Amino acid sequence: MKRIYPLLLSAACWLGAGSAVEAQNFGFGGQQLSPEAMHYSQKFADLNYADDGKAYHTLDIYLPEKKAERYPVVIHIYGSAWFSNNGKGMADLATICKAYLDAGYAVVTPNHRSSGDAHYPAQLHDIKAVVRFVRAHAADYQFDTSFIATSGFSSGGHLSSLTAATSGTKHATVGTVEMDLEGSVGNNLKESSAVNAAVDWSGPIDLQNMNCDDHKTAPNPPEEVLLGQPLQGHEDLYASLSPITYLNAGDPPTIVFHGTADNVVPCCQGREFAKALRQHGIVCQYYQVQDGGHGFKMYTEENLKRAVSFLDRARRQQGSAKLDTFKFGSNPLIRNKFTADPAPLVYKNRLYLYVGHDEWYEGQDSASGGHEFNITEWNCYSTSDMKTWTDHGAVLRPEDFAWSVGEAWASQVVERNGKFYYYTSCQAGEPWTGKAIGVAVSDSPTGPFIDPLGKPLVNDKMTDNGARGWWNDIDPTVLIDDDGQAYLCWGNGTCFMAKLKDNMIELDGDIWTVDLPKYVEGPWLIKRKGIYYLVYASMGDDHKEAIDYATSSSINGPWTHQGQVTGGAENSFTIHPGIAHFKGKDYLFYHNAALTIDGHQGAIGRRSVCVSPMKYTKDGKIQFVNQK
Repeated sequence: MKRIYPLLLSAACWLGAGSAVEAQNFGFGGQQLSPEAMHYSQKFADLNYADDGKAYHTLDIYLPEKKAERYPVVIHIYGSAWFSNNGKGMADLATICKAYLDAGYAVVTPNHRSSGDAHYPAQLHDIKAVVRFVRAHAADYQFDTSFIATSGFSSGGHLSSLTAATSGTKHATVGTVEMDLEGSVGNNLKESSAVNAAVDWSGPIDLQNMNCDDHKTAPNPPEEVLLGQPLQGHEDLYASLSPITYLNAGDPPTIVFHGTADNVVPCCQGREFAKALRQHGIVCQYYQVQDGGHGFKMYTEENLKRAVSFLDRARRQQGSAKLDTFKFGSNPLIRNKFTADPAPLVYKNRLYLYVGHDEWYEGQDSASGGHEFNITEWNCYSTSDMKTWTDHGAVLRPEDFAWSVGEAWASQVVERNGKFYYYTSCQAGEPWTGKAIGVAVSDSPTGPFIDPLGKPLVNDKMTDNGARGWWNDIDPTVLIDDDGQAYLCWGNGTCFMAKLKDNMIELDGDIWTVDLPKYVEGPWLIKRKGIYYLVYASMGDDHKEAIDYATSSSINGPWTHQGQVTGGAENSFTIHPGIAHFKGKDYLFYHNAALTIDGHQGAIGRRSVCVSPMKYTKDGKIQFVNQK
């Protein structure tokens, strides 16, 4: 038995008021399209998973149009603020369910008891019974039960997340409340109710606080109906309803979607859930959808692809399955997505490469790139030989910083005393007004990375020298000198530098500026054979960035401009250096925009990371690098 002591969490939700109606049939809040748009080979309707003849214990099964011997399974749960006991035939069929079917997943859509039929945890018991039914009837419906995921919208997203968070946990003590998390619904009790992944579309997560994001509570809210008790005096009971209460390292990977304009379940629900997942070391992706409502503007082609890709990746990587790998043949290095701002780190005979993911989005102009940059996450790759690379996926996002409002920019990761420090830049919210530099920390080079400060390490109020104003503070690079002193260098238009304290998360003293000819952005600071090198993006005569460098015998300068490392990048007016010495050889990482993916030509906002060998002359000069 697990004993859990509930915490006062910072997220909350309001689902709207209503009353339970027997056999009520509707999809709650989401944009519903005709189920005729679905493509499937077979449908099995109204199967009773509890063997009790009750309509609220029935489910439908859809098998993909593309035939296979066995199908991985997604159980998708409708939303209804827990008020409906018969929503399986309507909610999300032509959007979310269609995307899963088209990707080769069998889709199971269950009914469950409403809050009018029974109080919580009856609804969780029903979904656990559905999982057991899927395993028990694998041969009947060609299920591949090595991978079963839950998915759900709104209250269905809550049940999806709760099922994943309680996988493998049958009983728990939440403060003063004893919780049976498994139940005894149906005749398949010998089967496991554990799942392998979860998708949460706009689900409520913490029911203890009802006013986050300035949301207003309603009389007789749905969670009060579900639990049969008001919040006051029953805080432990409300904590038992939150997936966060049950999180443990090793829980199934979870992807969370939430809209910023959701007026039913406030967006902070998804944000806080993603933060908690990462704090527990659980694989998580979180997408805060700009202007997304409660279902409306959420089921975009891009988001549906993200959900499917996440499930595909979780399926490949579960158990002893290996991470995705690829062979490097020629530049660009990474060919399945657009990437930018490479930052290499060498650690224990392995090179880790951190990049920003330049994401295509609907409406982006194919020629110019439209809105120039749309980086929503930082990805990590690694190699032991510079030939075979491992894809570790997204390891950090702007929303992992509570002070950030988005816009991922360039980064660098450094290791010190077994800790990994991820210095990066993104747009800060109030009281700051511009780009800011944050730091996140992990015990592993692949995360999870956690923000230890809860505020920017460097913000615009520290560096407002009028040069670039609100976007001075981007593109951090860090050097740990031979004496252990760490230095942070960054800047757009002006190159700034400061000492870091031994804890690596605070500045130590004043900020100063470095005078560098043609300096634009993207500094990279290294030391080699007693010489300091500042490599940076410079402005060429053609108004296109190249890479220049300067050297000094002292970190405090003066710096001597030594010339150009490489010229401008193909199809891109930006370029960004990253340098690594790995297994006796030196490498220059940079980006161009030479790649075309799915008809989307490379451009600003669709860049491609590359790597080329780099050499030094006997007197320490960097030889010009020809991009190939």
